[in-house]
Amino acid sequence: MTLMVRFTNRAGEHMTMSYGEQILAARRRAGVSQSAVARKAGIHPTAMVEIERGRVEISEAQYHRLMAAVTALESAHEEAVSAGGRA
Repeated sequence: MTLMVRFTNRAGEHMTMSYGEQILAARRRAGVSQSAVARKAGIHPTAMVEIERGRVEISEAQYHRLMAAVTALESAHEEAVSAGGRA
């Protein structure tokens, strides 16, 4: 059974995405690589690819750990950019 995330997008449409699709979308919005997220979350980069493709199911706890990694990397990226550095 694939676990899904339900949300409302900016246009007010109700959407449903798998955990992997949601992680992929968040990672792309944040502008961070799969390998960076995998490293931050403590998983193998190949596992990250498989999760985003929906080939590997993850638990809710794993989903939250990966989303936290994306958020942390996004924050670090934004801080580096605002400080005049490059990310």
